[in-house]
Amino acid sequence: MLRVAAALTSLLLGACGQAPDTTLDRGLWDAYRATYIAEDGRIIDVGQDGVSHSEGQGYGMLLAETYGDRVTFNRVWEWTQRNLQVRQDALLAWRWDAASGRVSDLNNATDGDLLVAWSLLRAARRWHVVSYRRWAWEILDDVEARLIVPTERGPVLLPGADGFVHQGRITANPSYNVFPALSHFARLQPGGPWAALREQGYSLLEEAGFGPWRLPPDWLSLADPPRPAPEFPARFGYEAVRVPLYACWDGHRDRRALDGIRTFWASTGSPPAWVSLDSAEEAPFALAPGASFIRKLLLHGSVATDAGDAVLPDNDYYDATLLLLARIAANESLG
Repeated sequence: MLRVAAALTSLLLGACGQAPDTTLDRGLWDAYRATYIAEDGRIIDVGQDGVSHSEGQGYGMLLAETYGDRVTFNRVWEWTQRNLQVRQDALLAWRWDAASGRVSDLNNATDGDLLVAWSLLRAARRWHVVSYRRWAWEILDDVEARLIVPTERGPVLLPGADGFVHQGRITANPSYNVFPALSHFARLQPGGPWAALREQGYSLLEEAGFGPWRLPPDWLSLADPPRPAPEFPARFGYEAVRVPLYACWDGHRDRRALDGIRTFWASTGSPPAWVSLDSAEEAPFALAPGASFIRKLLLHGSVATDAGDAVLPDNDYYDATLLLLARIAANESLG
């Protein structure tokens, strides 16, 4: 009952200008901002030679909006617009190279586009900025036009505009279905493709369990039947770890599609960072802290027991991001 009341309060605040949520640890956000966000608004992937990604910019905007940090939100969005929105369409170039100071790959990464658009829509609601909403729908119009492909299974999201369809076979990334974002888009545009895309993402997960644990792969070939994509290692690992994060955030922690992950993660107190879906070989090291918070969220529906124990990694942008996102997902989920 208390959770439902809190959720309703959050929705009411969202309708009239959302206030920063004091239940989240602002110290973690301050540490993240100081460690991974440059003064000009660039999110720095310190583990990959300081490159920046559209995904990282989207995460930075989402975090800044959630913590009510409008100054940082604007800095991150302005850098993103200026440096990554340089294609012929409204989509974002996915990779910016620190050594050259320019985009090194013009292809987009669809999860980055979804995250940026979602962040802009959330910010438009919080701060009543009409231009945020307009920019978001410009991006989403091009996602719909260029990245959603009709198939016999239903609509499928391409990971990028180029390079993911080979002789009619689609390579997909299950973790690019940012389920809470798709739900948000569907509420705002009921006639759009978002609800069907979301449901197809969940349905595909039920088909796409492999290995003894029936786990989703990082990359999936939409063959008949689906199988791990041959272009990538057949693993449940650093990409697919976001699948339960987004499903829990979307209020669907109990979806049957997550049963394999749930069983695998419950089988030991310290699961490996990745597991091969072909050989069952496991990583020689355990889940990093951020991913461990996702595990807790899936198994228990909460990260509350770790409230005072979270330590932000200072050398792993991705895991630091996952740690903060898991805590936000636990706070916002209606499931």
